[in-house]
Amino acid sequence: MEDSLRRVIKIGNSYYVSLPKHWVKGHSLKEGSLVTLFTRDDGVVEISPLPKEKKIARKIVLKCGKNLGRRIVSAYLYGYDIIEILMESCEPDIVAKEIKRLLTVLTGLEIVEEDLNKITLQCLIRDDYSVTQLIKLMDKLSRGMYLDAIRALIRKDKKIAESVIERDNRVDRLYFLTVRMIRTNLLQGAHVSRDRIFLVDLRLLARDLEEIADVSEIIAKNSIEFIEKNIFSDICLELEKSVETLSSIQEDIVDAILKRKPLKNTLSKMIYRVEEELEDILEKCATKKHLEYMKVVSLVRMLCSKIVDIEDLLPVI
Repeated sequence: MEDSLRRVIKIGNSYYVSLPKHWVKGHSLKEGSLVTLFTRDDGVVEISPLPKEKKIARKIVLKCGKNLGRRIVSAYLYGYDIIEILMESCEPDIVAKEIKRLLTVLTGLEIVEEDLNKITLQCLIRDDYSVTQLIKLMDKLSRGMYLDAIRALIRKDKKIAESVIERDNRVDRLYFLTVRMIRTNLLQGAHVSRDRIFLVDLRLLARDLEEIADVSEIIAKNSIEFIEKNIFSDICLELEKSVETLSSIQEDIVDAILKRKPLKNTLSKMIYRVEEELEDILEKCATKKHLEYMKVVSLVRMLCSKIVDIEDLLPVI
C-alpha cells in the first residue's frame, strides 16, 4: 500500500484531491469515468471503481498429481472460470473418477474439453446468483434436516432419515457455490469496507450452516441405527420440542444477519432455556439408562452451540 500526502484543492464551491496515476491506470479509468464514494463513520472516505461490465475469464493450469482433487476445489473456490488439468503421466481412469466425484459437489463445473493430454473444466455459473439467496436456501435446508432427523425417530421411518442424509449433499453444493460467489465478489474489489465485512460474515455463516447440516446427518444415521434395533424412548418427543425451538431461533438470527439488523436479547434467553432443557434430558437418559439416546442429545447440544456461533455474527447496532 502506497502512503502519500495529497493537497486539498478548492475550485469554486467544491473541494478536490488528485488520485494516484497508477491506481487510475490499473483500473482502466479515464477522464469522465464514474467511481463510487463512501464516507465512513470514522471519517475515512473510500473510493472504488465500478465493476467492469465485461467479465474476463480467469484460467488456471494444474499439473496432474498429488492432491489433485483438493487443488481443483481450491481453484473453484477462488473463482477460476477455467481449470485446465495436464494429464502428463497420470492414470486417466483415476483422474476421471476423481473429477466425476467433484462434479457432484461443485455446482456449475463441467468438462468442456478432454483428450489424452489434458482435461479442461469450466464453471458455467449464471452471473445473477445472489449470495443472500444461497444462504437462505442453506438455512432452510439445514433446519429441515435436524427436524426430520428427530421426527424420523418418533415415526420410526427410515426413509425420512435417509432423505436427511441425501440432503447433506445439496447443502455441500450450496456451500461450495456460496464460498465461490463470496470470493468472486471480494476479488472484484468494488466494495466499500462495510460491504466487504458483510461478505466475510456471510462466509462464516455459510460455514456454520454447513456444519449444522453435517451434525444433522450424523443424527439421521443414529436414527436409522435405533430404528433398525427397535430402540425407542419418549425422550425423543422432548427432543422434538427442543429442536423446533432451535429451528425458530436459527431462522430469526439468519434473517436478521441477512437484513443487517440487530435482534432483541430474548433470543439469547431462548437459547439458554434450550440448553437447560437438553441438560435435563441428558439426566433423564442417565436415570432411565437410555444410554443410546445420550449420543443424540449430545449432538443436539452441538447444534445449539453452532447456533450460538451464528448469533455472534448479529450486528450490535
